[in-house]
Amino acid sequence: NPVLAFAIVFCTVALPANLIASMIERLETAERTQRDINAMKSEFLANMSHEIRTPMNAMHGMFQLLERSELTDRQRRWIDGGLSASEALQQQIDQVFQMARLERSMDQSEAENIDLREALSQWTVSAEGQIARAVKPLKVTSSYHNPAGVKPRLDPTQLNQIVLNLLSNAVKFSETGEISISVRASEQLLSVAIEDEGIGIDIVDQRMIFERFWQVDSGGARATGGAGLGLAISMELANRLGGNIDVSSALGKGSCFTVIVPLK
Repeated sequence: NPVLAFAIVFCTVALPANLIASMIERLETAERTQRDINAMKSEFLANMSHEIRTPMNAMHGMFQLLERSELTDRQRRWIDGGLSASEALQQQIDQVFQMARLERSMDQSEAENIDLREALSQWTVSAEGQIARAVKPLKVTSSYHNPAGVKPRLDPTQLNQIVLNLLSNAVKFSETGEISISVRASEQLLSVAIEDEGIGIDIVDQRMIFERFWQVDSGGARATGGAGLGLAISMELANRLGGNIDVSSALGKGSCFTVIVPLK
């Protein structure tokens, strides 16, 4: 810990030995306490997310059953609202649960060769499904550039989670226009870019968007809800793959998030 090391050096020069020993002990105790608090927080989040998920799934299932029954138009609107709300809540609970698992290092990487063309097809279908559920006039396009036919050896679950999180944001923060998914691969590098024509992000806010529980504090962004964890989880997973996520955006002109993973 650089702060602890600096404190030790400073104290060695300026203070008597007994005070030095006392201050070092207190600093080390404070550091251990902070680690214990972080561990307790992660465990609490993991346990609570798990306990909440079970009744939440039951509620969502009941809404789905009601949706299949004979309903008036007014009742169907109520059910649609309930389904939409329960799906949003499930997503937030899942994000909190996943973040807690990441903090406790419970998610182990399992690498395998990934067919990028097949993955792109699945991501496109997923984006179209999200657009249909959101009932928005959005269009999905895709491009694929992999002249060497590279099949990178990565954890497909982690890569899928990153891309799906970015696609979810693209749909959430776009009302019209196009969402594009671009896959480019070489023997050295994989990049997956998700670009939209949505509300965009101010350059000042771009420094903070990957922080946990942080959201752009504007009416348009806040109105979409969310726990502010999707991008933080995506960046953590990208780092675990040895990569990063770049962002290019401007207010009112859309955003482009690019997942970049070096291939060994």
